[in-house]
Amino acid sequence: MRNLRGERLGRYEIQDELGRGGMARVYRAEDTLLRRPVAIKVLAAQLSMDSEFVRRFEREARTAAALRHPNIITIYDVGEAEGFYYIAMELINGRSLHSILTEQSALGLGYAISLLDPIAQALDFAHAQGAVHRDVKPHNIMLDRQGRVVLADFGIAQTPDADSERLTRTGVFMGTPEYISPEQAEARRVDGQSDLYSLGVVAYEIITGRVPFSGATPQLIVSHAQLPPPPPTSVVAHLPSELDLVLARALAKRPQGRYPNGTAMVAALREVAQRYQTPIATREQLAALIDPLVATDQTIPQAVGPAPRPAPRPADPAPAPHPAPRLADPAPDPRSPEPRPVPVPRPLPEHPSGQSMNTMPVLAIGGVLVVLTLLILFFVAQRFAGGSPPALPTATSNLPSPTIAIPLGSPTVTPTPSPTAVPTATPSPTLTPEPPPPTLPPPPPVFFTAVPPTAVPPTDTPVPPTDTPVPPTDTPVPPTDTPVPPTDTPVPPTDTPVPPTDTPVPPTDTPVSPTDVPVPPTDVPPTDVPPPVPPTEVPTPTV
Repeated sequence: MRNLRGERLGRYEIQDELGRGGMARVYRAEDTLLRRPVAIKVLAAQLSMDSEFVRRFEREARTAAALRHPNIITIYDVGEAEGFYYIAMELINGRSLHSILTEQSALGLGYAISLLDPIAQALDFAHAQGAVHRDVKPHNIMLDRQGRVVLADFGIAQTPDADSERLTRTGVFMGTPEYISPEQAEARRVDGQSDLYSLGVVAYEIITGRVPFSGATPQLIVSHAQLPPPPPTSVVAHLPSELDLVLARALAKRPQGRYPNGTAMVAALREVAQRYQTPIATREQLAALIDPLVATDQTIPQAVGPAPRPAPRPADPAPAPHPAPRLADPAPDPRSPEPRPVPVPRPLPEHPSGQSMNTMPVLAIGGVLVVLTLLILFFVAQRFAGGSPPALPTATSNLPSPTIAIPLGSPTVTPTPSPTAVPTATPSPTLTPEPPPPTLPPPPPVFFTAVPPTAVPPTDTPVPPTDTPVPPTDTPVPPTDTPVPPTDTPVPPTDTPVPPTDTPVPPTDTPVSPTDVPVPPTDVPPTDVPPPVPPTEVPTPTV
């Protein structure tokens, strides 16, 4: 038979050849009347010369054209032109199941159910109309790009009124040996059960990747007629044993032993899939089989048994949200604010800034020091001017001197950053410290630290006056100027050294002798002297 590409059959212009077989060739054509693409199946020349065959061909084609089902290919026209008999039918923009299985081999149970379910419905519909396909095989199962599955090629379908004579007088075997039923192999009358047997062979191939029997045509005929098919688990070991039972019934030699219809056979396969939680292929996944590149990314697991095939490779995940920047984005810098020289234990909601909280204790203590310095200067000036100095006990009891001391050489007083210094430095209500003048800021090198409450026992608080070293300042004062008996009531020396400020007291202008300022022990009433303060509350200035 010559290639008809570029020729015209009736109203159809032949464009390309889509496929060929022993009985016919299929072309893509254009319907010049309706302006639509069609597929034309042209009967082989040797068959066109047999009038009986042509008669049956036309009658069976008309029977197929009467089948209106979404999963049966639509027959548009049957005719003859220039000695060629043809069938014009719907053109499927897709591929045949045969070409897909040739590329991908086994597809698995999930795909088998999705592919066989629409074909089973189409066969059940055709059988209800009295038509038998007689050539169910992957070559006649088409998939389009929308995932639609269509049963094609009802050209050799058997009509309800056809007799038992097989169309073999011209030496043409009706059917495909790998998929024929035992009835066809034995030249018996066929019905819908013959199509269901062929559908079972297709299911076997989709799941295992091979047909039950292979070999030459005579061997295939004998095998389908007499031999039981090998169990699917003998081909693919990890398949569940339930599939052996389902396919054994679908391929039973006697029609009475098979499933009553195609829907029942697919339901049995679906039950096995549900038992082993095998996913069923979606319509999108079926459509992806048309493109081999896309099909690679959209396959589903084939096996459902103890050792299933790997799950379909998922799509590339979205890029991770860059962990490096997340690691590089630090929390607020722990070094800001800087460590406080004198922490403030009391909450100060009116000063949310850490820097303001740090400066307030320093300013308060600086103000106390300035007031103390002014009182000492005033006391000395009054003494040398002949005035009456204020009572020392009263001034001593009102000053926060017990909480401010010069660094001692005692090893038990250890500066630590514990925040417990300022709360005890609260002046008496009778003496309100004035804010420091703008010209007398607190000395920068003076910092105060606090001692934890449990660091030093309270017995270490009193320090003898003779053990108090005089810091190297501009006003050296002999330690004998403030004799204080070693009692539990520490009395601050009247000649308290003035911190390095803008008003240093020269040593020559204010000579102090032990006889000028007698401080008898009896002048300090015990009731006026504050109890000894634990060293935990004594801030120590360090120069």
